[in-house]
Amino acid sequence: MPNDAVFRVHSMTKPFTSAAAMMLMGEDRIQLTDPVSKCRPELKTRQVSVPSANELTRIVHAAALAERQPTIQDLLRHTAGFAYGEITTNPLVKQACT
Repeated sequence: MPNDAVFRVHSMTKPFTSAAAMMLMGEDRIQLTDPVSKCRPELKTRQVSVPSANELTRIVHAAALAERQPTIQDLLRHTAGFAYGEITTNPLVKQACT
């Protein structure tokens, strides 16, 4: 096997990332309740996509400030609200991901 062999680990990065986060918690460098903006300040004023129905009962999306900042725990549980732009039908998310 060559030294520069590439392995496709796909979702196996999640346990490694979670273990790294737990190590940082053990060192009192982060807490699960810390906002993500503690590490990534650009996420402090994050916008979210808010769906609503228009007069034709079609769903339209508008950008709005998030009601709260996502936390480290939200990231680990995959509940922080991040989406894959290539699999969404939301045009705002698609545009943000390109």
